[in-house]
Amino acid sequence: MTQSVMFVFGFVCTLFPAGSTLASPVDLLDPPQGRFLDEWAEIYMAGGKVGYMHSSIARDGNLIHTSSTSKIKLGRVDSPVEIQIVQTTTETLDGMPMTFGSEMDASLMKTSTKGTIESGRVTIVTSQYGIEQKQTHDFPKGALMTWGVTREGLLRGFKPGTEYTLDMYSPEMLQDGPVKTVTKIGDWEDFEHAGKRLHGQRVVVVMESPIGSIESISWNNKEARPIKAKIPVPGLGDMVMITTDQATALADFMPPEIFMKTAIQIKKPIDAKRAKRIVYRIRRTEEKVDLTNFPSTDMQTITKQTPDSVELVLTRLRHDP
Repeated sequence: MTQSVMFVFGFVCTLFPAGSTLASPVDLLDPPQGRFLDEWAEIYMAGGKVGYMHSSIARDGNLIHTSSTSKIKLGRVDSPVEIQIVQTTTETLDGMPMTFGSEMDASLMKTSTKGTIESGRVTIVTSQYGIEQKQTHDFPKGALMTWGVTREGLLRGFKPGTEYTLDMYSPEMLQDGPVKTVTKIGDWEDFEHAGKRLHGQRVVVVMESPIGSIESISWNNKEARPIKAKIPVPGLGDMVMITTDQATALADFMPPEIFMKTAIQIKKPIDAKRAKRIVYRIRRTEEKVDLTNFPSTDMQTITKQTPDSVELVLTRLRHDP
């Protein structure tokens, strides 16, 4: 579940860019020094508000720093799950990525990723439970991250019928290659939210991810600022984000029950006290779905794998006093 959420927020940061806090439009080729873009948004799932997202973009000399902090709370019977994700990038003024980082705090599980791009190579250091792993890959030539995608999209404009393809680099989704995205600019249309009738320009982005195509829809205002975005979360349903002010974004969390709605009913009861391991057998229903990205951890072991199926064994860990 946390992997699905992290996966989607890696995508959201480029699809839901921060809006201008300035009275006059920002010159994307030469934005002012300091923080020039800032945005708050509410996050909804399963009909209830589950959290917020705060994103910003700042200039320091000829470097652009992007930052996004997201916090959500999901219902899980009597024990809600709280997840906080912080994602950052440093990019050049013309949109070339240099460094990136992400941190996720999901109750007892904390993970972090730091990356550096230099001389056509990307070095990634991941940390979980205090254990670090380092990997180096060829960086996909021409791939863009948060600022680069935001800048490129705004430079291309929002004329209805415009369509373009970009290579995006999102290490939460794929570390050793680009993620292809196709953006389609649509017409202006009305939609409702919280009893209010809103008006925005429809923008559809289709991402070819390792688990198949993911289609997001956003509606922008006349300044190209996002009003609403809808992104599917694998296994959990749609995530809806609505731009708002800080006070509204931070108020009134009402997490709906998520896990019982997405649970698969088993045919016999499990003795939770005696069970030491669980075997999952997963089969794909579409050929484009990639089943090769399941990680091996202290708890999870891949015992069988074919292009069409994978068998995972989850083992309960001992927690010595």
